[in-house]
Amino acid sequence: MAIIFPEKIERENTIILDGYSNKKTLEAAIKDFGSFIEKKFHNGEGNSLISMVNDGITETNNPWVSASSSEGGYFFEWEEVGCASKWDNITDSMEYQEASFYFVIRMCK
Repeated sequence: MAIIFPEKIERENTIILDGYSNKKTLEAAIKDFGSFIEKKFHNGEGNSLISMVNDGITETNNPWVSASSSEGGYFFEWEEVGCASKWDNITDSMEYQEASFYFVIRMCK
């Protein structure tokens, strides 16, 4: 498990989590992100992502819900990236690491 630069925003009814994965395939990256979520939150959400990959992602069995169509609830989006980046306020510089995918998820509590 190697989620790079994970960040969390916790609100009254939701948790928004994002981060990067350096896995080379989307399936491996989703499992990586799912394992990270399950380790941090123990809420079943991470295991659901892993199960979807293990069962085979299809039109009816997929985790992708765009933020624009979520109506304030659950969403899960991803994109391919060339690297991970994060601004470091202490050193006043940008940090970079190798990454292949960026993920963001909003989970309902």
